[in-house]
Amino acid sequence: KISMDNGGIVTTPLLVARFCDLMLKGRLDKEKGRLVEQMIEGMVVLFKYMDDRDVFHAFYVDFLSKRLLTRTSHSEDLERAMLKSRWMIA
Repeated sequence: KISMDNGGIVTTPLLVARFCDLMLKGRLDKEKGRLVEQMIEGMVVLFKYMDDRDVFHAFYVDFLSKRLLTRTSHSEDLERAMLKSRWMIA
């Protein structure tokens, strides 16, 4: 866990959900030089080992709803791929 200046706590599920949010908005694929599909596969592996899956799910759903409402998602196909791959494990 990482402490913030305002006294809040940033947990691993929040950081992973935020990374997924940035990835699915298309902001990380250029910087990392990797394909987004490979990042999704990595997230699936990480999700297998995460203890707080329900906390991750809550943050992920919050970020997903914001992406859909503001239409900032990079690709609907990538959103579907992420949801399908993530739920196949759970």
